[in-house]
Amino acid sequence: MIKNFLLVLGIMLLGSSCVKNVDFDQADDLRLTPVVDVSLLFFEETPDRFLINGVELTNGFISDTTDIQVLDDSFIVESLIRAELEFEFTNSVDRAFRAEVVFLDTDTTPIHSFDIDIPATQTEITVTHTENFTEGNIDTITATTQMVVNFFLLPGGQPITEETQGSLKLRSKGTFYLLVE
Repeated sequence: MIKNFLLVLGIMLLGSSCVKNVDFDQADDLRLTPVVDVSLLFFEETPDRFLINGVELTNGFISDTTDIQVLDDSFIVESLIRAELEFEFTNSVDRAFRAEVVFLDTDTTPIHSFDIDIPATQTEITVTHTENFTEGNIDTITATTQMVVNFFLLPGGQPITEETQGSLKLRSKGTFYLLVE
């Protein structure tokens, strides 16, 4: 009898316990804001790349092109609200350079560019630049399929020879801010 009484009492307690109402409509208001970091470009060039048959390039440049594959994903393109591209140039050549970064669309038409001056140094110098894409120009980065970096050897300073020491390095990454509703 006591067993039956305890069983009935237990069922009554469970039946009258507090249950919080769950609002499943809250899922409609769900907003996720993931941030994606992607390595874009990395390379290192030696001064002899600015030579043709042992002679320094006059008004010439070297170039590197890379595909921007992170923007091949339609989900990322549709959800992208902001992007920051960070570039770090390191020069240990005793000669000044200019880096030109060009963004190309699917037709390889330039749609955006910027220049960075990299001073000469006898040791090593690092120059950084961040290119921001926000609401006003986000279409530029979503239309980009390739990025070209051109390095121009600036006049003045010691001539480049096959014995010229040092290197010119580039590291870059993209930080992509998404909004998923």
